[in-house]
Amino acid sequence: MFTSNFCFIANEVRVLKNFVRIILGCISAIIIYKILKTYDFSILKSITLERIIILSAIALLAIFTCFFYVKYIFQAFNIRLSFKKTILIFAVTQIVSNLRGAFAGPLAIIYLRKSILGITYKISLFISAIEVFIRFSILLSLSIIGALIIFGWKHTGVFLIASIIVGLLSLIFIKQLPATALFSIKGKKFRILSDILEFIKEKSVSINVKSLVSAIAISILVSLLNAVIFSILLNFFHYSRSIFLIWCINAMSLLVGIFSLIPFGLGTQDLTGLWLLMMVGIDKNSALSCILISRFFVTIIPSAISIILGNFLGWNTASLRNKIVG
Repeated sequence: MFTSNFCFIANEVRVLKNFVRIILGCISAIIIYKILKTYDFSILKSITLERIIILSAIALLAIFTCFFYVKYIFQAFNIRLSFKKTILIFAVTQIVSNLRGAFAGPLAIIYLRKSILGITYKISLFISAIEVFIRFSILLSLSIIGALIIFGWKHTGVFLIASIIVGLLSLIFIKQLPATALFSIKGKKFRILSDILEFIKEKSVSINVKSLVSAIAISILVSLLNAVIFSILLNFFHYSRSIFLIWCINAMSLLVGIFSLIPFGLGTQDLTGLWLLMMVGIDKNSALSCILISRFFVTIIPSAISIILGNFLGWNTASLRNKIVG
């Protein structure tokens, strides 16, 4: 009876997730199609080979920096990774987090890391929970500041209320969602939130504060490097906006993309970014050009490198499908 209830929850979650994806995907596709009908593609000719090399170098620097992030976040929990395992964890995390969405992505990564590194479920869960907390803290902080800059106090209040509601709904979702609804873990049944709280009470792992601070600093740096790519693109189209403002806009659009549950935030993230850029005085063609080109350097290049590295190190996409249920 208990197992059948879990299967029922799994199916309900999967159906709801796919329904949201389809609705948001269709709406985004229609809007993007209408925008692209009036888009002047000749504007892309201004991106010369020299400029492509500059942007590629920054994108590769961001990826290289991610390797250090992986190293330090695990070192914070006294887990020393070999160079090969560091690259493999980066590759798997990059692929799964983008493809699986806001909730299933981090949950799938918990089990995959457990499988790759041979660590316990609770340690893998706790590390992933810390990572999610760091990431959302950075994104939410930048989003709130960005909303204040762009919309002022009055409209930012609406944004904060919406964020709190989404956050509460997310906590309720995670509290009620058993991990076995997503993974095949024989004979074990977990509840995400209660397991994290239980692990904290047990005090069964010591945290290296210096390494944790280093991981947070590197995470901020990677986010900033992505904003630098966008800021350089704007300069190519003869617009000058502060890197901090672009950083905030990136964070706001990324949050929308994450919670849309669509892989890579395709459509929802881009439309949010387009709308925000137009709000700060960027014309539609230039804003859309920056978004399309930045997608190549911020999304396609890292994902392609992750897939190549994953396959080279023996952890291919077929392995991922076999390890993840649903």
